[in-house]
Amino acid sequence: VNAKQHMMACAEVVGCHSVSRCQSSVEAFGSSELSEGFVWFEDDVDTTCGHVAPVFHPCFAAAGGTTSDVAKPEEYVNVLGGTKSRFDFSHGNILPETQVPWGFNGWAPETDPDQGDFWFYSESARMFGIRCTHQPSPWIGDYGNMRFMAHIADNGHQGNNQFSAYKASQSIWLPHYQKHTMLGYGNRNGYLSIELAPTEHGAIMRFKFPPFDGGALAAGHNQTRRIAVSLNSINDTIVVSPPGADGLIVMQGTTILSPERGKNGSHHFYMTVAGGADERNPAVPFATNATGGFGFLDFEPVAVAGDTLTLRVATSMISLEQAQANHDAEVKGKTFDWISRAAKALWHDLLARVDILDLGPGYTKDQEKDVLTAFYSSMYRAAKYPRKLFELNHETGQPIHWSPYTGQIEQGVLSADQGFWDAYRTIYSWLALVAPERMAEMMEGWANAYLEGGWLPQWSKPGYGGGMTGTMSDVSLSEAIIKLPHCGSSEATAKGYCVNASVLYLASRKNAFVDPGNSSNGRACLKEYLEFGYIPFNCSDADVSRSMNYWHSDYAIGNAALFLGKDALKMMDPAFEDDATVLIERSKNWVKLLDPQTGFFRQKDKAGNFIPGFDEFAWGPGPGYTEAGPWQYRVEVPYDPQGLNTALRAMGFDGCDIIQQANTIPGIFHFGGYGSEIHEMSEMAMNCWSQWELNNQPVWALQHMQIGFDTSPTGKCANQAQKWLRQSNSMLKAGTDMYPGDEDNGSMGAWFIMNMLGIYPLSPASGNYVLGSPMFAKTTIKVPGASTPITIIATNQSPENVYVLGVTWNGKPLDGIELKYSDLVVGGTLEFTMGSAPASVKIVV
Repeated sequence: VNAKQHMMACAEVVGCHSVSRCQSSVEAFGSSELSEGFVWFEDDVDTTCGHVAPVFHPCFAAAGGTTSDVAKPEEYVNVLGGTKSRFDFSHGNILPETQVPWGFNGWAPETDPDQGDFWFYSESARMFGIRCTHQPSPWIGDYGNMRFMAHIADNGHQGNNQFSAYKASQSIWLPHYQKHTMLGYGNRNGYLSIELAPTEHGAIMRFKFPPFDGGALAAGHNQTRRIAVSLNSINDTIVVSPPGADGLIVMQGTTILSPERGKNGSHHFYMTVAGGADERNPAVPFATNATGGFGFLDFEPVAVAGDTLTLRVATSMISLEQAQANHDAEVKGKTFDWISRAAKALWHDLLARVDILDLGPGYTKDQEKDVLTAFYSSMYRAAKYPRKLFELNHETGQPIHWSPYTGQIEQGVLSADQGFWDAYRTIYSWLALVAPERMAEMMEGWANAYLEGGWLPQWSKPGYGGGMTGTMSDVSLSEAIIKLPHCGSSEATAKGYCVNASVLYLASRKNAFVDPGNSSNGRACLKEYLEFGYIPFNCSDADVSRSMNYWHSDYAIGNAALFLGKDALKMMDPAFEDDATVLIERSKNWVKLLDPQTGFFRQKDKAGNFIPGFDEFAWGPGPGYTEAGPWQYRVEVPYDPQGLNTALRAMGFDGCDIIQQANTIPGIFHFGGYGSEIHEMSEMAMNCWSQWELNNQPVWALQHMQIGFDTSPTGKCANQAQKWLRQSNSMLKAGTDMYPGDEDNGSMGAWFIMNMLGIYPLSPASGNYVLGSPMFAKTTIKVPGASTPITIIATNQSPENVYVLGVTWNGKPLDGIELKYSDLVVGGTLEFTMGSAPASVKIVV
C-alpha cells in the first residue's frame, strides 16, 4: 500500500470529492495522533501517514485541520448527558448516540424496549443491544431501527429479547466510541464486552468474549457465542448469505417503514462478521437462523480466534445493494481502532473550532471540567440534526437519496429529522458561525424536500409531520438567504458553498401566501389571519402563539425580500415585487392582540373583542398558547423589541419591569387547556425559577428582550438581563441531568453555547446578534473561510462579575446592543469589560 492509495481510501471512507483535500487535511491534523499502529510511506506525493484516521469530512472542507488549547474537546463530550429523562420529567429526553456529525444513523444502547419511544434510560441496569436509530425525539419516535446484540447463548439465553445487566457508570460514552461490559455473560475468566465505533452510514462493533472455561466446574455451561439481529416485525426480512470472497459470513435484511414516515420507505442493512484479534479472520458459525425480523449466528467458543468477533455493518434507505456498497466503502477491511480514530478526528475537527482559552478566575479544577463538559457536550448535541439522510452513488461520487415525498430515488442531498419550531430560535444562527458550509448543505437538503413534496415539512420525520404551531422554517430559510453566499455569486466561488436563494424564498413565500386547504402543511387559518391580522378565537388551537409565529415568519420573509431586492423578486415573478412591504406590514399586527388593560397578548374574536375570563397563569392551546402560558409569551416580539416597549409604555407598562416580574414572581402554572400537569410545567417549577421557563422554547427570547429594550449593553435594562443570563448558565449540568428540559435537536444546546459566549440571535433573520454576558475570559471561534477567528474577551471576568461595563469591536467602542453577522463572520475581536455591579450604579467610595 502506498500513500496515494491511502488518500484514495480516505476519500472513499469519508465521502471526499477531492483526494488532495483529504491529504492536506491529514497533514494539517499534524502528528499528535501518530503513535502506535501508524506506518510512514514515501511515494510520489508528499510524505504522509499511512494507517491514519481521515480527519477530512465534506462538511468541514473549508476549515482544514484545527487544534485547540482544549487539546481534545471531543473527550469532554458526555454522550450520556441529558439522558436522565422519563415521560413525565425531562433532563434532555435525548439519546446517548455514538455517531459522526450529522450522521445518517445514530447508535445507542437499548435498555427499556417495553417503554416504547422512551427506550433508553440512564438509570436502567439492563442492556438489550446496540440500536441503530433515527429518533430525533421520543415525541416523534423512531423509524428504520434495528438492534444488534452479542451474548453467550446458554439454555437460559435464547430468544429475541435477551439482555444483560450492565453499569452505565462503568461504561465509556464518547461521540466516537462506546464500551460496555455485559455482566450477565461471563465465566470465571471475565465478562463479554461490547465496543462500538461509527461511520457515516454504518458502524463496527467488537465483541470480546471471556476465554473459554473448559474446567470441570463449567461443564454444564453452554458457552456458545451468538450475534443476534432484531428488526421490528414479522413482515421484516433477514437473510443469511454464504461468505463472500473475503470468506466472511454475511447477514442482510430489510425493515419496512410505516406509511406515516414517507412513501415506499425501507431501511436495509448488510453485515459481515470476522474473528480474531486482527478482526479479519473468517469465522464460520455452526448454526444460523433467519426468521422474519430475527436472525442469529452461533459460533463454537473454541473456534473463535482470540475470543473476538467483529461485526461490520452499513445501512441504506435505497436498497440492499446500496447497503452493501456503503459497507464496502466505509467498513470493509478496516479495523475497529481505525474507524474509531476516524470518527474521533471528525468530531475533533468540528469541536476544536471553538477554543476556550481561559475560563477566568474563580473556578476549581472540577468546576472547570464540568463547564467544559457541558459546553462541548452541547456542541455535540448541536451537530446531530438535521440528519444527512442521503447516500453516495459510489460509481459517480454524487449524492442520492430515497425521497419520503416521492417514494423514489432522487438526486442530491436531503435533510431530515428536525422540527423548525425548536430549531429556528438558535441552531441555524449557531451553525452560521461555526459551520456555515454544513448549514448551506442543510439548506440544499430542505430545498430538495420542498421541490419533491411541494411544501417544506415543519417537522420532518423524515417525511411530512406537523405537531407544532407556525411555519418556522420561514425564519431559518430567510436567515440562510441573508447570511450565506448565493449560488452563482463570486462569494460562493470563494467560499466553496452556497444556497439557492430563489428556491428557499419560494418555499417560504408559499407558506405566507398559499392557503393549504385541508393539508397539514402550510399555515392553518391563513385566510382569517390575512383578513383580521391575527388568528381569531376558535379558528385553530393556540391562536395567540400561532399568530405570533406567523408575524415572526412574515417579518423574516419580508426581511429576506428586502435583502434580495425588487429586481430579484420580479425575476422570480412580477407579483413578488412588493413582498417586502406587504410582509413587514403584516408582522406589525402584534399590536392587535396586546391588551392595553393587562399588558398581555390575549385571544380575540372576529369582532375584535378580547375573550373574557383571562387567567395570567393558564397554559395550553385552549387559552391560546403552545406549551406555555401568557407570561412566557408576554414579550414574544423578538424582531421589534423597541416597538413593543414603546407600545407597553403607552399603556402604562414597561418591558424591563415586566421581565423583572417574570424573574421574581412565583413559578405558578394552571393546567388551562391541558387539563392536567404536563412535563414542561413540572420542569419549570423544579428546574428553573419564577416564570422563566428555560426548559422549553417559547420563553427563550425573554431575557435577551431586555437587551433589545435598551440602546446600550451598559444600560439599566441590559444590565438587568446580564444578571439573569449568567444565572441561567447554572441550569446546564455536566451529568445525566444536563438540561432543564427537552434538549430538542440541538436547540437548547445551542442556546446555552451562545449564552455562555455572550452573543445571541434575538431575531435570527435580522442578520444580527445581541450582546449578552460572556462566561469565559477568552474564547476563539474559527469561522471556516475567515483568515481571522472571532476572539471574545471578557476582561475582569469571574463568576461574580456578570455585568457589562463596556464593549469594543476590533478596539473601537461598540455603538448599540448588537453585532452584524457580516462583521462577525470575517473575524475580529469582541472585548467586554466586566464588573460586579451594573454600569448604571455609581459606587461611592
